[in-house]
Amino acid sequence: MNSGITVEMVDQVMERVPDATYKEVRVALIKSEGDVLDAIIILEEEKKNPKKIRKDLKNGTVEMVKLGTKEIGRIANKGLTAGLKIGAKIGEICNDKLNEKK
Repeated sequence: MNSGITVEMVDQVMERVPDATYKEVRVALIKSEGDVLDAIIILEEEKKNPKKIRKDLKNGTVEMVKLGTKEIGRIANKGLTAGLKIGAKIGEICNDKLNEKK
């Protein structure tokens, strides 16, 4: 599939946004329909406002390209904490039921 995005376009964007990955640059170029300047702006805005990206993802309006390890850890920790709370509550219910039968 040829999306009209060239290596030269990717190089132009990466010169201006050196911390972006190739995948991020490609996605930004696709979103900008091949406009290099718009792709640079998209990447700069995404780097400045990661909360907006998460909000857009929640609404299903953009594709997530990359989460930082700190963010992934925070999300995993929330899931683990929730799972532990649920497990503890189930344990309490089971204990209560066992104690009722005694």
